[in-house]
Amino acid sequence: MKNKKKISVMNIISSLSVGGREKVVIDMLNGLNDDIFTLSLCCLKKAGPILDYLKNSNMELFFLNKKDGIDFGIIFKLTKILMMQKPDIVHTHNPGAFIYGSIAAKLANIPVIVNTEHGYGNVISLKKKMVEYYLIKHTSKTIAVSDDLKKKISDGSEWCQDKIITIHNGIDCEKFKSYKEIRKIRESFNFKENDIIVGNVARLSEVKDHRTLIDAFSIVCSKFNNSKLVIVGDGELKKELENKASCNELKGRVYFLGERKDINDILSMLDIFVLSSISEGISISLLEAMASGKAIIATNVGGNPEVVIDGKTGILVPSSNPILMANAIERLISDRNFSLQICEAAKKHVNEKFSIKVMVKHIENLYENLLLKNN
Repeated sequence: MKNKKKISVMNIISSLSVGGREKVVIDMLNGLNDDIFTLSLCCLKKAGPILDYLKNSNMELFFLNKKDGIDFGIIFKLTKILMMQKPDIVHTHNPGAFIYGSIAAKLANIPVIVNTEHGYGNVISLKKKMVEYYLIKHTSKTIAVSDDLKKKISDGSEWCQDKIITIHNGIDCEKFKSYKEIRKIRESFNFKENDIIVGNVARLSEVKDHRTLIDAFSIVCSKFNNSKLVIVGDGELKKELENKASCNELKGRVYFLGERKDINDILSMLDIFVLSSISEGISISLLEAMASGKAIIATNVGGNPEVVIDGKTGILVPSSNPILMANAIERLISDRNFSLQICEAAKKHVNEKFSIKVMVKHIENLYENLLLKNN
């Protein structure tokens, strides 16, 4: 193996802000075998806080400071970098990086181009579809993070079926195996030992549908006086959601914690984790909550049913339905045995099917097979 030339891979991502997609990319880079691969990372924008989690201090990093909107200069910058670096493989992540990265890779004669789609919105414009179809046709392989997403991308088109594969997101399950004393973590937030803490970790945006979660929690509040709701994340809807949660029955019972680095500690103090999204690829926060052994409720959308086995590793509810969401929360509070069964099954399921080790192995095999096929 030492005499064998390493495979050079450049990953291209739009942003390095704190988010599920960014976490997956960093965890993947940390997990890839550095005896086999030489890795570099290019961000279309500037450096971001998620870089703190990158373990390889020798990895070459490039930041292109992309302007808002369409920035044709990025194609020339990227092409220049790729011609200089000459990677064997370019791996882009999501549409923005895919469009710029795949064009630049073609101009730089990079032999293998891979793209990962981490999630689609519910509505995809015809223009975007046409651009993506063209690029998929001229790309070595497109990875969808869920089977549902694979269906959305291919949209029944036979010609691109062999171009798209599913590789589920994975997480570093080891991070969620040990905690400080949960009582002390609760005390640091002024929560009591007998408080029932419901939590959510997601960007405060339309697609995550925190409005439904808050409406569901207001129903739960009327029956369980010791219930609290913790929302972790930041985003454009923060002010609106804070106002919504400041009404009389919810006052002092909904906590907005903003962006946090101590996610494993926060997850450890929760009793129930709720994902209220109206669209989802494979949610990293959902996987992390399951790895933490939490009782899970998720909306029956996107890749969620591929992660949550209804009634076994969690409860699936229709999206945008606060009454059924509230019923699910109340069931987990009232039926302690059922809740504990869910917790144990969820933890086991994620460790077996959605670990970063499983994901990285699939990625490594894909890289090697594509390069072999190209040669």
